[in-house]
Amino acid sequence: MSALSQQLAAGFYRLAAKASARALASSPIVESVMVHRSVATGEVRFGRSDIDLLMVISRQGAEDGAQLASLYQQLKRVRIFNPALSHIEVFEPDGIAAQARMDTFWGSQERRTATLLRGEPVEFPGDPLQPDHAVRKFLLWIEWFFALAVQQRNRRNLRKTSLESWNACAAAEGLIPEPYLLRSDMEAQAQRLESPLAARKLEEPSYAARFVFGLADRLHRSRLPALGTLTQPLVFETILAPLAHRRRFVVLPRPDHPLPPEAFAPGAFPCTPEALHLYLQYKNSFLWWALPEELVRLGMKPPGIAAFLRDCRYYSHNRFLCVPGFADSHLPSPARLECIRHAIDWAHRGALPPAIPQERMRETLPKSLSIPDYYRSVYDPWRCQSLQLQESLDALAVAAG
Repeated sequence: MSALSQQLAAGFYRLAAKASARALASSPIVESVMVHRSVATGEVRFGRSDIDLLMVISRQGAEDGAQLASLYQQLKRVRIFNPALSHIEVFEPDGIAAQARMDTFWGSQERRTATLLRGEPVEFPGDPLQPDHAVRKFLLWIEWFFALAVQQRNRRNLRKTSLESWNACAAAEGLIPEPYLLRSDMEAQAQRLESPLAARKLEEPSYAARFVFGLADRLHRSRLPALGTLTQPLVFETILAPLAHRRRFVVLPRPDHPLPPEAFAPGAFPCTPEALHLYLQYKNSFLWWALPEELVRLGMKPPGIAAFLRDCRYYSHNRFLCVPGFADSHLPSPARLECIRHAIDWAHRGALPPAIPQERMRETLPKSLSIPDYYRSVYDPWRCQSLQLQESLDALAVAAG
């Protein structure tokens, strides 16, 4: 796009975001609405970019699932007129500050880009970037967004998610003081620091995978002991705790290994042993419950109790309760709270949690509720359980000094 076309597109998107924010803020429980990501930075493509919002709701609204059901119905009406309104993160009054401290990479980007559209100003903590948080963000990008781009062979998203992965990796390695906000800056700096890099070839699945998994290898060498070598791709499926998502892991022997057909299947998570080892140690300790013996023999070790508790705090955040209808259409599983409670109970005993059997995980998969019924029937008790789990985590942190 020309600079003028992008400027006009950004202006149009911002007007649409403001109109949507005005309609959403008419709800009595909405305190603030902010636009973030591409629309906030002005890096949009007309007809292809989405509008992503941050929304803060009142404490009273957060305590009442019926009011959240009503807000969701209001959002459905707004989306009729603005179908670009996509991913909305919903927070309680103290939720953004808690999230920014738990994920300083996210906090750094949102503090510099989130733009208030309606309601009360929201303060983002200015905590310095923690490299471990950048590693987690790198793993989040390759787990969900890069994996989906590979599945769909989406050329635009392959390039975009490869650059976002580099941005997080560079922040983790200290190559940049804070993450870049514009993908044009990411691309320029990646080409400067990762020479030779053919940015346009990042639109090809094989080239993008080699680049991203090469970054994972580099991060792994700087943080974890070397692993043994796989002789051929390893594919395994599991209901992955604690969110109870069905995942098909497609583990390549090395970054330049050709992507097998399984990497393009829905739900696939292509990776290398090094990327998966990072994921186990820095992103989701619960993977240990499903790790095949072939990978354990390569030298992967179980995460410690502290890593399990770190992930329990992350996955027990109340924002997971407000994903349905606002951020995506999937209902959460009660397994999330059960897995976290199980891990905390074992941490109180000073031991690693044994795996919850896959049969039990299957039993706790989400039931067929409508999204309004979810908020009216199970949201309130699940929120109470989440608060209790967070109190248990605080007590363990105090006991540990």
